[in-house]
Amino acid sequence: MFKKLLFLMTFFFLVGSTFAQKPVNIQLVGTVQGFINKDRLIGVTIYLMQNDRTINKTFTDNYGNYTITGIINPQEDIDLLISKPGFVPKKVLFDLKTLKISRPNQTTLQLLEDLTVELYDQKQGVDLSFARIGYAEKFYWDQPSFTVKPDEKQKKDLDEKVKKAYEANKNAATTATYQNKAKQALDRKEYQKAVQYYDTALVMVPRDSITTVRRNEVVKIIEDLKKEEDNKKEFDRLKTAGDLAFADKKWNDAETNYLGAQKITPTDTYVKSQIGKIAAERQKEQESAKNKSAYDKAISDAVALVVKKSYNEAIEKYKFALTLQPEKKEFIDGEILKVKNKMADTALEVVVLKELKTAAEFLNKNKLDDAITQYKATEKTITGFTDPNLVTKYSKEINDGLQKVRDKKNSEEETYQSQLTKAQENYNKGRNFYSVAKTILNSDPMKSKSTVPQVVELKEKITKMEAYYSERDKTYQTVAAKKDNESIEQLTALLNNSVFQQKIASTNEKAQLQKSIDSLKALKPVVAVTPPKNTPPPTPPTTKLAAPGELVAGPEPQSVFNDLYETVEKRKAQPLDQQQGYKDRIEFERQYEAALVATRQEEEKTRLYNFKDNKDVLARQVGNELEKNQYELENRKLLTEIAAEKRDVEARLDQAKTADIITSWKDKTDYHNIIYQEEIAKQYQAQVKSIDKNKDENEMKARQINSDEEIRQAQIEKGVEKLNYARYKQDSLAKTEQEVRGYQIQKMMDYKSEIVASENNLTDENGVPFERNKMTEKVYQIKNSAGEVITVIVRRVVVDNNGHGVVFEQITSDSGRTHYTRNGAPVPDFVWFNDSTGINVIQR
Repeated sequence: MFKKLLFLMTFFFLVGSTFAQKPVNIQLVGTVQGFINKDRLIGVTIYLMQNDRTINKTFTDNYGNYTITGIINPQEDIDLLISKPGFVPKKVLFDLKTLKISRPNQTTLQLLEDLTVELYDQKQGVDLSFARIGYAEKFYWDQPSFTVKPDEKQKKDLDEKVKKAYEANKNAATTATYQNKAKQALDRKEYQKAVQYYDTALVMVPRDSITTVRRNEVVKIIEDLKKEEDNKKEFDRLKTAGDLAFADKKWNDAETNYLGAQKITPTDTYVKSQIGKIAAERQKEQESAKNKSAYDKAISDAVALVVKKSYNEAIEKYKFALTLQPEKKEFIDGEILKVKNKMADTALEVVVLKELKTAAEFLNKNKLDDAITQYKATEKTITGFTDPNLVTKYSKEINDGLQKVRDKKNSEEETYQSQLTKAQENYNKGRNFYSVAKTILNSDPMKSKSTVPQVVELKEKITKMEAYYSERDKTYQTVAAKKDNESIEQLTALLNNSVFQQKIASTNEKAQLQKSIDSLKALKPVVAVTPPKNTPPPTPPTTKLAAPGELVAGPEPQSVFNDLYETVEKRKAQPLDQQQGYKDRIEFERQYEAALVATRQEEEKTRLYNFKDNKDVLARQVGNELEKNQYELENRKLLTEIAAEKRDVEARLDQAKTADIITSWKDKTDYHNIIYQEEIAKQYQAQVKSIDKNKDENEMKARQINSDEEIRQAQIEKGVEKLNYARYKQDSLAKTEQEVRGYQIQKMMDYKSEIVASENNLTDENGVPFERNKMTEKVYQIKNSAGEVITVIVRRVVVDNNGHGVVFEQITSDSGRTHYTRNGAPVPDFVWFNDSTGINVIQR
């Protein structure tokens, strides 16, 4: 009976306790970041667990944020498991045993406003196995504040241990690095550097015995080398002193120094040889003293023969003197060389005098070019003199002769230039003065210049202009005869004349012909046309383009890109300077673009003011330009949106889902909360059934770690597959939208305005008008204060037949960025490659 009562009491106690433990729906919100760099981590798996069973799991979004909820029993501990490949998994404990729910209708309890979890980075060589054991962080429920409080000591102690592990690995790696550098220095025999590297390694690990032994070995090598170097210096000093004394024939001093050097290095053969030479020289001096008088007489006779210019006999005397005193060989060889040089100078002087005489004859005969050639040849001849006095003497004669030739040549050149200028002036006065110009060109002073390119070119211009005016007179006779169709054809043919293609005739002449054609076409009743007067038409307003940089001249201006490449390569070795340069260039480009846009706007205002009478046409043109600009803006927005969508599509989806959940929590009633709780309960029951079905409790406890890791890996792979599938769907959708927009953009690009753009008369920075119906390309460069090329600008100006010009620019900076503009406004690269060539504008 007593046993039955005890059983019933225990049963009712357990039942009562079970009913007292009412489940609670909790929520955790926060971020996950790395321990070292504090970067937010995406794709981190977070499990909410209780009693070794998974309540719920989630992943961090593209901003490292997460939100996880679940129904738990507050009387039992809660585990939060956070893991990501490349980081140490972390377990967080929540002890809610003291939790008391004061509000019966409490549905979801948020344990913390924000829980930031830091995962320890796994690094090669760092042992963080201790961080996998137990809980990395602990939180306990604080009923008065109605939130959880962290066990700060738990987290602080573990963080310190991890930091020490990182530091120990860093010191070991640094020590190994410096030991390796020391070994490399030893291989290169840079012993002082090796000691420095060993000292640095000992600073990191002061008691490393291997490093200490190796350092002492290197110090011993340095001391031995120092001793050897000191001995070598002393040996070199004594040897040098002995050589100097030997050269001065101070045999005693030389012998003393050589013997001292021999004590330091007994095996040196040079010192031993020099000591033997000293003995031989002493013996020679004794022998040479016997025949000194005969030697002196032979030298005296040789000098006298040189004065008489008997050079061969003098050389023989010197050779005889050498037999008497062989030790004087160096002196005698020098004297013989001087005699031979005098012989050569005498023979060469005869040649120079002959050449100077020939040059003077050419000058007298007025053959100036031949005289200059001869004088230049003589300049090369006198370089053969060994006597500098002869070079100075004949250089003066050559310079005087050349100056006479130049004076005479300048006089003729002044006459030629004067006559050429007069001929050009008469040519510029018009057709009535062509005969005067030809007379001047055929005058006597100009006959010798008949083949000069300027003279030939001016004669050809006069001939072509005379032929042109002859044709023009015939054409205007046809106009006067009221033959309109024939007149238009002949006037059009005149416009295609070579004098316009080669820019021989003035632009006013071409404009006058075009005006005549337009007048004939505009006439309804055909009236007689009289030849136009020579009054020049009014000069239309022009638009001058400022140079964006320094113009690159030369046959290959594109070679400036090589200079830009050199600047880029140089900057790679200077990262900090390169970053500052990027910043400065970005600011400059912004200011430049702003100034360029302001300039274009001002030019547009001026153009509108000049053509204000054509309001309707201008309005249509402005509308068309605005429409095109809108198309370009849409295209730029499209490219930006596509790039942004590829990077942020997952973030937008997650944010949309999170926003919907938050909105439903804030704006909806308890009905939505009940549905949400039911869904969570179903998931919880399904997970419990799945775990109970596949594993019994004993197997789960025996293989807890392996089972959990396998399940988590499978879930991660499944999540990755879902994520990849979602990305594939989004990419497919984005690709379809891109193709549709691309079709629309292509349709916009194919749009052609029927309105004829009015002329704007563009000129370059020098005021030279750009040719019509042509694309003109110029290359500019911008340099920094160091003279380095930092920007290359390729400008293309496309002008149509109506004189309307469009300016395209390709701007390449040393940062590697290239962008394009049209009339100062940014455009995509395909506009540059398709429109800047003028292929759709220029008529062939």
